[in-house]
Amino acid sequence: LVPRLKIEGILQLDQIDSELLNIIRRFAPFGPRNKQIVFASFGVELLKGPRHVGGNHLLVQVGQNGAVFNGIGYNLGPIIEKISPGTRFVDVAYTVEENEWQGQVNVQLYLKDIREMSQEAPHLP
Repeated sequence: LVPRLKIEGILQLDQIDSELLNIIRRFAPFGPRNKQIVFASFGVELLKGPRHVGGNHLLVQVGQNGAVFNGIGYNLGPIIEKISPGTRFVDVAYTVEENEWQGQVNVQLYLKDIREMSQEAPHLP
């Protein structure tokens, strides 16, 4: 059995901006009964990675239409084996959040899933 991931919206990476972050913040606080909003982007360029960090986590850098984001997938380390070496384009499912590290605040994608780019047209249930 493969668990299903509920995608609330499809975005191009260049649609992720401060206005979107402000909209997402309006839905907070997030928790067990109010899950983070999960987005998907299809055919994004895999600029760096995927690589393991911190044991079982996955780190990538993806880009699309001039927008570039780092992505971290907690406990997604095993997915790296499903991405063929040399893969250039991937589909990603993620939440969008601000990450503060060493005094710098950046928008980061928190990966829920990643796969080699699909040839199928994306569809939502």
